[in-house]
Amino acid sequence: MIAAEQERAQMIPVLLRRRSREALDDIHESINEIIDPENPEQARRGMSLPTQRPYGAKKVILEKAAAWCEGTFGIAITPNKADECWDHYRRVVAHAARKV
Repeated sequence: MIAAEQERAQMIPVLLRRRSREALDDIHESINEIIDPENPEQARRGMSLPTQRPYGAKKVILEKAAAWCEGTFGIAITPNKADECWDHYRRVVAHAARKV
C-alpha cells in the first residue's frame, strides 16, 4: 500500500515536487493514514538504525578474517596481516577509482 503511494509520488514531475510541497501533501496524508488509521496526524515513519559497527568489533572481524583465510586457503596469517591486506585493498580501489 505504501509502495503504491510512493509510486504516485514518483509520477509527479521533479520540478513540480521541488517547487511546491503542496503537490506531495495528499500522498503524505495517505501514507500517514496507512501507518496509523486511528490517528494519522501522529503517525511516525522514522526509525533509527545504528550506522557504525559496535566498539571493539574491528578486532573480532580481523580475527575471523584470519581464520577464514587459513580455512579457505590453508595460509595462516595474523589479524595484523589481515588489517594490512585490507588497507592495501582499499588503497588499490581508491587509486583505481581516481583513474576512471
